Amino acid sequence: MGLYDVMLTDDGFVQKDDLSYPFEERGLQFGDGVYEVIRIYEGSYYLLKEHVERLYRSMSAIKITPPFSETEMYAYLDDLLERNGVTSDAKLYLQVTRGSAPRNHEFPLETGVNLYAYVKDFPRNTDLMRNGVSTITLEDIRWEWCYIKSLNLLPNVIAKQEAKEHGARKRSSTKTDW
Repeated sequence: MGLYDVMLTDDGFVQKDDLSYPFEERGLQFGDGVYEVIRIYEGSYYLLKEHVERLYRSMSAIKITPPFSETEMYAYLDDLLERNGVTSDAKLYLQVTRGSAPRNHEFPLETGVNLYAYVKDFPRNTDLMRNGVSTITLEDIRWEWCYIKSLNLLPNVIAKQEAKEHGARKRSSTKTDW
């Protein structure tokens, strides 16, 4: 089956082909958002509570106001499985961003979040589970790659917002503004 047809958004449920966001979506332009991937075994979430709690901690840490309460999130996620008739092994991808607004590092004033969640078939590879896999280990060097101008500008966004909240201003030739 692959990707299931019904997706959850901040506005409710939609068909996957009907989902769209403006090009100035903050997740795309800044990496200004959070996500979770939740395993589903035989149609049931695995460690759902832990994943949802981490999602809400992550939103809080970067000052994203959740689109609904944790209780509502659990209900929506259960409804998503039911609407798609999920009974097999799958995974859920859920992403929440600060929304869509003109490109500017500080938080937009007049925007809601963008949320979407979808379910995709993801059967367990029992052969690999039985026989193992070949692997390598690497040092985590993500923060050493500051010379790469990547799309992940979340640290910049948070710093700019902190500066704004503490009264920092940039000076222009005609006025003080952001």
